[in-house]
Amino acid sequence: MTRITAFFSVLLFSLLSIVSAPDKQQVGLMLIGGDYTLQGDEVRHGNMIALFSAVTLEEGSIIDGNLIALGGRVSVNGKVTKNIASLSSDLIIQSTAQITGEIKQFGRRPLEIQLPSILLIIS
Repeated sequence: MTRITAFFSVLLFSLLSIVSAPDKQQVGLMLIGGDYTLQGDEVRHGNMIALFSAVTLEEGSIIDGNLIALGGRVSVNGKVTKNIASLSSDLIIQSTAQITGEIKQFGRRPLEIQLPSILLIIS
């Protein structure tokens, strides 16, 4: 039980340190479980947070903000204008990807939780 508490404490601290940067933006999209594809002509403003989700950014798609993933799979073919933080997730950066900020990866998928798909759009 203490390992789980410690893990989620570190996770929360890591997410807050990224999201609360001086040039912070609001969360534009939060995904919980399921599969999500950002189409080639789509632009998402704000940060995207994906919890236990499979996320694909097609070539030509843009996330104008940070991309934060926990316990899922992320394939980036498009553009992310800020940072990518991946915690216990599989992160695949394709040759067509454009990342303006840093890429931080902590662990690779030691925990796997199946959740029903929930999409929260916060504006």
